[in-house]
Amino acid sequence: MKTIDIDEARANFEALIAATAASGEGFVLTRNGVAIARVLPITTKVAAPATRIGFMKGKLGISCDTNPSLDDEVRALFEG
Repeated sequence: MKTIDIDEARANFEALIAATAASGEGFVLTRNGVAIARVLPITTKVAAPATRIGFMKGKLGISCDTNPSLDDEVRALFEG
């Protein structure tokens, strides 16, 4: 990755950004030979955020046929 002094970057900022966008390669900004920042292009593909709410919608069902003896057993487990 190429390095560019901050004073040079100030003088040619617009051209540097255009070149970075066109080439897809970033650069490191330096001040007195010390790296102070890295400038990278933003990729065109942005990952879609993972959605957790509703991810099983329509995939599960609840049967209307319940077993009354099972209902009593479950109720007894909760109520003691």
